[in-house]
Amino acid sequence: MKRLALYCAASALVLAALAGCSGASTAVNANKISNDAQKCATLATGYAGLYATLAQDQSAAGIQKAEQTLQDIKGSVPDNIKTDLETIENGIKNAQGGTALMDFLSSDAYKAADKEITTYLTTQCNKIGQ
Repeated sequence: MKRLALYCAASALVLAALAGCSGASTAVNANKISNDAQKCATLATGYAGLYATLAQDQSAAGIQKAEQTLQDIKGSVPDNIKTDLETIENGIKNAQGGTALMDFLSSDAYKAADKEITTYLTTQCNKIGQ
């Protein structure tokens, strides 16, 4: 049941991110548009992949892999989103097993961070090329 919920969350994030990263491009600056689109794609796929990883493996190895994913994507996001990713990273790191992880994923701290990340993906990434 936990895995189904995590898979559903991951799928929803990927769909939202793909919709958000599909802004029409102009000839303003192709390199900037390309770089910004890559950053959005990295965040979207990494963030969704985080939940797929945790759904499959909630052991110490799975949590370590999730932490590495978060480290990898933090380099391509603005500081305010880095803070939200760090909130999620710390919550995952501090979880001592599946039940604690699910408790964190139900917490207000997680919900607030997730909302900011999702909003960034669906609003700021949608502005690429505009």
